[in-house]
Amino acid sequence: MPPLAASPFYFFLSERFIFLRRLKRPLLGRLTVNLSFAAVAFVTVSLTVRPAAEAMLGWTGHSGFGLAQLTAVPSAVRPLLAFLLMDLTFYWWHRANHRIPLLWRFHNVHHLDPDMDVSTAFRFHFGELAFSSAIRVAQFGLLGPSLGGYLVYEAVFQAGTLFSFWDRLHRTLRLNIPQGEIDIGIPGYAGDRDNSLGSALLAPFRAQRDYWRRADGSVPARGGAAEDKGCLAP
Repeated sequence: MPPLAASPFYFFLSERFIFLRRLKRPLLGRLTVNLSFAAVAFVTVSLTVRPAAEAMLGWTGHSGFGLAQLTAVPSAVRPLLAFLLMDLTFYWWHRANHRIPLLWRFHNVHHLDPDMDVSTAFRFHFGELAFSSAIRVAQFGLLGPSLGGYLVYEAVFQAGTLFSFWDRLHRTLRLNIPQGEIDIGIPGYAGDRDNSLGSALLAPFRAQRDYWRRADGSVPARGGAAEDKGCLAP
């Protein structure tokens, strides 16, 4: 198995022995849901995101359009510039999914996972991925990466989200709370039924609850646990 493709498997095994916090749900049930999402995501990406990306890459490659292809940029620097700009724009897209209510409806499904391990990284709603096809078109149209540069970025990205310095530059990194005290999941969707495959798939299309109010009516404290890296509520 290639190292990059095998890395999620290695991370998954290491997580079985090294725990940051107590688990809330049985592993098998969570894996079933998360891997089902991954299967639907694979089909969605194949039908929407990949064709859109390939079409735009073909156009920018032929036209020479995009920031990474500006003549003022030395040719040796262009792949690195494209790599960094793709990661930065993906960071902005992630932030938009937390800030724009329509996008959050779909991205919320990723955060409904009551525990967090490497399988959570594959738990994305097909609606969010469909939206991302439009973002890919805009991203590649603006940046103009080469096909080779895009493939390298995707290969590295799939081994784990990349640079944390974007969070530091945007002041969204929070390290002021012990990992064991972070409450994973969305309090308003913490029931067993909420995390079934059917309920999670339908969640964006239903009336939205108060995300941060628990079933007993209490609201968790904000500022530390609720604002862990990249996980800001809308």
